[in-house]
Amino acid sequence: MIRAQRIRSLIFVLLLLTGLPACNSMNMRIASAEQLAQANEFKKATYSTALFNIVSFQRVKHTEKTITVFIEGDGLAWSTKRRISANPTPNNPVALKLAVADRSGNIVYLARPCQYIDINTEPNCQPEYWTSKRASKAVVQSLSNALDQIKQKYKTYKIRLVGYSGGATIAAILAAQREDVLDLRTIAGNLDIETFANYHKVTPLYGSINPVDYAEELIAVPQLHFYSLKDSVIVPDIIESYVSALKKYDAQLHCVALQPISGATHETGWFEQWQTLSTQTTACSID
Repeated sequence: MIRAQRIRSLIFVLLLLTGLPACNSMNMRIASAEQLAQANEFKKATYSTALFNIVSFQRVKHTEKTITVFIEGDGLAWSTKRRISANPTPNNPVALKLAVADRSGNIVYLARPCQYIDINTEPNCQPEYWTSKRASKAVVQSLSNALDQIKQKYKTYKIRLVGYSGGATIAAILAAQREDVLDLRTIAGNLDIETFANYHKVTPLYGSINPVDYAEELIAVPQLHFYSLKDSVIVPDIIESYVSALKKYDAQLHCVALQPISGATHETGWFEQWQTLSTQTTACSID
């Protein structure tokens, strides 16, 4: 038993340090993610929604009625600065790595639409859904529908949302719209897509929803946001803009906490610290 656990742990580390970040082809990226999930006792599932098939990896064993859901980042949205990727499956699935490292009960990982899928078989997988419309109403609704199916499957009552990078955009909107979210945690989260576009001088995400527009609904959701001062993608200006929007409805931010993390960049350093970070509680709680 102990030897088997050590073998799984070794496979886990080797996949993290070698295979996943180096994979370029779509098939290799999918295979590496599936190997990582399987090595850590996660089972693959796919949820059909009105527009998209949403891929998920899950480790659900406990009888408790709460599930922690990790939402992946934007993935390989662009192959170069000017060329849109043919498939958004991530080279480095940070949220999946955090999910398999998390030891807190029932864990579900949700990919974004068109990730881990042969998009040639998916007529609705058009590039706009991993570029300008990556956080559109259709995308958010698809992930919300997947959550409904997961709740029904496992007879679950409550959800804890964890979003990485662009997945934090989706997680925040879901937390604002749904009534079954216990708390929201983000890692290097894009919590203000307008400030993000302005700071980086890139085309605005036309057709996407901005979490700051849901500030009034979000202020009552317990939140904990991790960010790194060495992150050149999600810079402090983005976090500060989100906080400013929330302060219009609660100047003291009673249920919102921010935590700068050292030793991390946008894509690196989070996995090594997640087992500690994941045990931290949000600023307040909802019964």
